[in-house]
Amino acid sequence: MDEPISSASLAAYTERSTLLRFNERFANIHAVELGPFEPTTLNRLVVNLTALGVRSLAELDSFFASHFEALYILMEGRYLLARGRGETPAVTITTPLLYLLLFKIAEMGEAEGRSAFEKIWKAAPYEEYMRSVSSALKGVRRA
Repeated sequence: MDEPISSASLAAYTERSTLLRFNERFANIHAVELGPFEPTTLNRLVVNLTALGVRSLAELDSFFASHFEALYILMEGRYLLARGRGETPAVTITTPLLYLLLFKIAEMGEAEGRSAFEKIWKAAPYEEYMRSVSSALKGVRRA
């Protein structure tokens, strides 16, 4: 787990640890089959995680574990919202990691976080996603 984050180490991470438990839970509850990761997604995740200060799998796993329930609330909410609009959301084994980036961004504060968000999700609405993150965090605190 002390390995630096790379495409190869991230690919191995998807098959064990906190991410595997998260994906199994999501797939079982929502009766969905999670799609495989794509190498381009892994490469993008490596770049974005590194840019946000996550350097090793141990750091990633620790951050993931500390945000497990809030991340689940966020991902489930976004998934159900899309389903409610009649969409069939694509969910892959790396989808939780993409959402986890939002929690790192939320920790940065408004100006720095907005800048990082816009580099990663060029056309997505920053305020909407940050409201979703805040709501997910509050949902965990209430439970």
